[in-house]
Amino acid sequence: MPPRLEARDLRFGFRPGELLFDGWNTAIAAGELVALTGPSGRGKSTLLHLLGLMVRPAGGAVLVDGQPTGSASDAERARLRADLLGFVFQDALLDPGRTVLDNVLETALYRSEPRRASIGRARELLARFGVERRADARPGQLSGGQAQRIALCRALMNRPGILLADEPTGNLDAASAAVVLDAFREVTEAGAAVLVATHDPWLVAHCDRVVEL
Repeated sequence: MPPRLEARDLRFGFRPGELLFDGWNTAIAAGELVALTGPSGRGKSTLLHLLGLMVRPAGGAVLVDGQPTGSASDAERARLRADLLGFVFQDALLDPGRTVLDNVLETALYRSEPRRASIGRARELLARFGVERRADARPGQLSGGQAQRIALCRALMNRPGILLADEPTGNLDAASAAVVLDAFREVTEAGAAVLVATHDPWLVAHCDRVVEL
């Protein structure tokens, strides 16, 4: 069985002649929770964007369930992201013009799922992470920790086969961080691969293995 997510000889740089990644490789299997660590500025967030099919590499390949994605069109990459991937951004990146509930429902709209059919799961996730009472609030009315939990709800809406999370516990207290870890373990037990970019020693200690940049 191929890895759920794999990078082969990945190359990328923001400027010609200055490569951030040059021949970088990794593979994450179904059921794995992997920590991505390294100093600030090393490229952890950029790597998540490459692996999450949001940015195209300069060379090498990103494979999803054994299938190369390099020749996929932008529309095909967007469909893979909507159907298979979940992404938790470092700063939550919630739409300030939408309510919390509508932010969580956003990925369901990308998959053309009826809103009415998706509301139940969205509210279930909000309740699980203790933010159900904020469903009608706007992102500007939230604390950093609340916004991060809501971003995780959004990422879990499609029951992703691959979950990429950027500093998911950075704004959370210990109890909330434990709930997030439980969610990661639940999706890995369902067969997902989870890659977490983090500086949090507690979270790193609870991952299956560490990939250091």
